[in-house]
Amino acid sequence: VYQVWPRSIGQNWQPAGIAAPPELMEQAARDHLDSNFDEHLEQLAVMKILHREQATPLYLINTRIPSRSIYDNPHCGTLGCLHLGYIQTDSGYQNVLSMYLGSHLPPGTPFIEVGEVRDGMPELTIRQLDGAELMRVRLAFNSELYEPVETQFLPF
Repeated sequence: VYQVWPRSIGQNWQPAGIAAPPELMEQAARDHLDSNFDEHLEQLAVMKILHREQATPLYLINTRIPSRSIYDNPHCGTLGCLHLGYIQTDSGYQNVLSMYLGSHLPPGTPFIEVGEVRDGMPELTIRQLDGAELMRVRLAFNSELYEPVETQFLPF
């Protein structure tokens, strides 16, 4: 299991201008972002996940503009910021994940863990605060998109 920490672009998160093909970012902008967002595409944090069992990489995109406060980001709200997942297909890029996720977690708590590859893509475990509990959601790829397969509520 690989652990990924969202608090900075460090570790596996990189600026989109480095980690993602321009065509992917243009597709994500067309699919989910407003037309005034193009100037910020290269600033977004992207994680490229590729295990040897995968046929194609999974790109996770955090739409939060790092130079702005979370309250001044067009794709962030009370639930967090929009996170997108894309894979490359013969016809371009396919959106396989769209979730609003918050990055405020107890110290030492992993935000995203990448697990075993099933149906050609890795399982993802995402942690989020839900009141006084820590919610852990395991997502699996169903050959079209990621869907929750297990949810646990844990005290912290």
